[in-house]
Amino acid sequence: MHAVMTLEQIDADLREWDHKLRVASDNMLELSGSMSYQRLMGEAHWPKVQLSGATADRVKPAIAGLNTLWVYYSLIRDTIRRARKLRESFSSLLPSRSLLGEIEQLLHGPSIELPAVATPLDQRGLLAAAEVAQSVQPEWLLAAMNQLFEQGRDAVLAIGAAWDDLPQQLVRFEAELSKLAAEDGSFPEEIASARRHLAVLLQQFDTDPLTALRGSSALGAEIEALRTRVDQLTTARNRVSEAVQDAQRVLGEVGQAHRQTALMFAECMLKVRSEPAASLPRPVDDELIAALEPWLTKLAADVAAGRWQPVRVGIERWNASARQYLESDRESHHVSELLLNERRDLRGLLGALKAKAIANGRAEDPALAELEREANTLLAQRPTPLEPLRRVVADYQERLL
Repeated sequence: MHAVMTLEQIDADLREWDHKLRVASDNMLELSGSMSYQRLMGEAHWPKVQLSGATADRVKPAIAGLNTLWVYYSLIRDTIRRARKLRESFSSLLPSRSLLGEIEQLLHGPSIELPAVATPLDQRGLLAAAEVAQSVQPEWLLAAMNQLFEQGRDAVLAIGAAWDDLPQQLVRFEAELSKLAAEDGSFPEEIASARRHLAVLLQQFDTDPLTALRGSSALGAEIEALRTRVDQLTTARNRVSEAVQDAQRVLGEVGQAHRQTALMFAECMLKVRSEPAASLPRPVDDELIAALEPWLTKLAADVAAGRWQPVRVGIERWNASARQYLESDRESHHVSELLLNERRDLRGLLGALKAKAIANGRAEDPALAELEREANTLLAQRPTPLEPLRRVVADYQERLL
């Protein structure tokens, strides 16, 4: 036989239900007092919003659920009040078993009859009623209330967050698009497309904030991609500008090297004759060096006029030519310098060998004197033939040993 609840158990249940109903009421009132809920419902001086799109699809069942929530709350509250009145109707000294059972039935049995639900004709059988009523336990109805509350809460807060966050996002988007348009004029169509997207979001903001929020994420990605492209172009343009500026330094280096090479080569041709003469590297033609400056001037003008993209290829070609000329002139300068230094060294070596001959008492040696005379004759020639001079000085050195 089922044991009937004691008074202590009933009192504990009633206290627990009082607490649950108080907490539920506080949370329901707080949600209904939120600005987003009042705006959705057109309360507290807010004009009622005519929702559309995804927002309407989510709000309608959520609001209906919140309305049902208060109906369920009233049903549970009324049932608990009935149970409390019964509890207060008898003495704790002589409790009635039947009365205790009635209270237990109210608290734990299917004591709450829900409003009848119409059954569509296409879902009825021959003996099915047009309306079906259902009786449920208070705990079951409280669980259903919790689901309805969470559904309504999530919808109301999501829409409120969208209404709160979207204005700042849309203002940032407008500012970023204006900044992009001012920074670079390379993407007018893309910027115009983003502005049209932004205009749509502004129109959706009031009536369909959830769709606008999703659209803002897409627009944010669109603007971010556009920002990346603009930054990449800016970096490329800056690199071209820096390359042109660096080329100005290279131009000065090439010009200075060419002038020095031309002087060194001229001196070498005047003082030294090397065999074979055709193997001596010559300086770069003056016309080629002179052509570098107007070429670079045109590239710099193209960059200043905004035609920097073709300059990327042009400056690479310019640098390749300039560095080739610089390398050629340096090679010519080096070889000419080596030949001049060799002539100087041979003159110095001849002088040192003559001093050694005098020190060894061989200054009057006819063979050495003849070699000295021949070497001086070669050194006096313009240009000095290096090959014969090398042989004469080598012979002098060999005979002196």
